Amino acid sequence: MTTMQSTPTLSRRAMLSQAGCGFGLLALAQLPLTLKLVRQERSLGLLAFAPMSFLRAFARGIGMTAAVLELPWRRRTIRAEP
Repeated sequence: MTTMQSTPTLSRRAMLSQAGCGFGLLALAQLPLTLKLVRQERSLGLLAFAPMSFLRAFARGIGMTAAVLELPWRRRTIRAEP
């Protein structure tokens, strides 16, 4: 009787750890511009820029991933010459 060797996979804990690092790095990437805006305008209200910028970057990543995954199944349409 033979046993199938499975390919190495990441454990659930390792995947969550990597996802957490990704979220953390994306959040840290928002800080330089946010702090620059706060310093220039001297307004603590601009600290709200960081979470909004994070959400925007996250949403753009989701959209880009969806488009890349959809690309192989997209039908090509032939457009008529004007």
